[in-house]
Amino acid sequence: MTDVAVDSRWLSVGRSGSSAEFFVAAERGVLVLRRCTECGHRRIARRDVCRACGGRTFDWVDACGRGTLVAWGVNPAAPDGGVVRPFGLVELDEGPWLESALDVDPAALLVGLELELVIVRGAEGDPYPAFRPVTRG
Repeated sequence: MTDVAVDSRWLSVGRSGSSAEFFVAAERGVLVLRRCTECGHRRIARRDVCRACGGRTFDWVDACGRGTLVAWGVNPAAPDGGVVRPFGLVELDEGPWLESALDVDPAALLVGLELELVIVRGAEGDPYPAFRPVTRG
């Protein structure tokens, strides 16, 4: 996982009280998920109830940082007139689906594209996870 320094073409995001650990992990270059302490099911941070068992207690666990593109879109009007960036729905290897910015040429997008985590550091706000095609090497 690597950091990507970007400019204002990427969205600026910020933490809240309930998302603070998510952004602290992004500062470390890691994507974290919530894990149900009752059944072990993993989910994205913003859900308050486990979909598998109904549990309400969770801890944070590191995700592997890889996933597959399920769907995507492209905002046709970049707010600053800059390069338009795609966003997508990524199925993480751990199972949950995550909405994310994509560091991908829109012409290269296809369902099933293997993706890996990058940390985006915009001009404002907190660093956050995004995804790019897996680099082989």
